[in-house]
Amino acid sequence: MTHDGGGRRPPVAIVGMAVLLPGAPDLETYWHNLVTGVNAITEVPAQRWDAEFYVPGSGRGPAAADRVYCRRGGFVDGLAEVEVTRFGIMPASVPGTEPDQLIALHVAAAAVADAGGEERLPDRGRVGVVLGRGGYSTPGLIRLDQRVRTAHQLVRTLGELLPGLGADQLERVRTA
Repeated sequence: MTHDGGGRRPPVAIVGMAVLLPGAPDLETYWHNLVTGVNAITEVPAQRWDAEFYVPGSGRGPAAADRVYCRRGGFVDGLAEVEVTRFGIMPASVPGTEPDQLIALHVAAAAVADAGGEERLPDRGRVGVVLGRGGYSTPGLIRLDQRVRTAHQLVRTLGELLPGLGADQLERVRTA
């Protein structure tokens, strides 16, 4: 934040807010959930994971990168749909776009709308949008997940095809 010549900070006003959170596609639902104590943590949707990698009872040994130790989480899957043409984005370009960027556009536009729209805001040089992000699967994390699964499948297949390979050799392959 810049200071004026007198060393004072310019005043700041929060004039609009928006959210996209598990169980809350908008600010009104968020406040309702907060006031009424809604628990938006759910079972992992079936399409989000491979149950073969779930290991119940974590804490009984070292964690492994290719295992899942929790069955519950906060998910916005059905809530995070963005009408991209509203932002001048052609639908054909969406597959190469990080979902975070599209969701950020959607939430920032909702915050500006909550503030009364662009016409009610001062000049753009005096306006900022602050975004917070949770931890959800991005294409990068999905690619990592695919590499981990591929390594698991490769080790399993090698173990079946070459039963003479020892557990330590298979572990070296999986780790590599």
